[in-house]
Amino acid sequence: IINPPRPIHFGIFLVLSVYAFYISYAENSGYSGAANNDLINAIISHPYDGTVNPIYVALFNYFAIIPGIYAALLLPKAKGQKWPAAFFIYGAYALGYFLIGPYLALRDTSNSNKQGFGASIFENKIFLGLSFIFGLYLTYYGLLSDYSIDRYKEFTELFSSNTLIHVSTIDLTILNLAVWDPMREDMSRRKWTGPSALTFALFPLFGPLAYIFLRPPLPED
Repeated sequence: IINPPRPIHFGIFLVLSVYAFYISYAENSGYSGAANNDLINAIISHPYDGTVNPIYVALFNYFAIIPGIYAALLLPKAKGQKWPAAFFIYGAYALGYFLIGPYLALRDTSNSNKQGFGASIFENKIFLGLSFIFGLYLTYYGLLSDYSIDRYKEFTELFSSNTLIHVSTIDLTILNLAVWDPMREDMSRRKWTGPSALTFALFPLFGPLAYIFLRPPLPED
């Protein structure tokens, strides 16, 4: 029996990879590799001083939260998988859906409730609470701090001209949409009776975090 979302994940991964490769090497596709490295270094070294567009700073730092959401949803069923779950899940902190996508397509969804490496960390309410608070701060910083309409215009221009910002924004959007699939599976595993995965997924970042915070513990296998 083929689980319909699995080929969909693989298809999205292929399209995203081909698209990212194409625009990275297309003429006038955006900043050079050195410029992209300078952008990343600027975000890491002084992220909240306004040097880099605040909206993109927020989106860039969301990548420190969203892979943790996937880890919380996927690691409880990761041990014994044919493909090394930890490599794909933890690697997503650097490569996003470019690693999560293949794992979602290749993993065995019938595997029993055997927790993978580090799963207990992502069950911890303190970790989840800190992730939620950090997400709130990033959203405030990106959209409201020192409010200026110019930040939206600048981000739109950067999205159209900078390969790194363009691809990573699309990657982040896909990660927020694709979380519905492992979340519904986790709900079934834990016999969740509350709102559906789609309901939580309608609220990017915060909806899945809220579900993970509220969900019951895993039943004994």
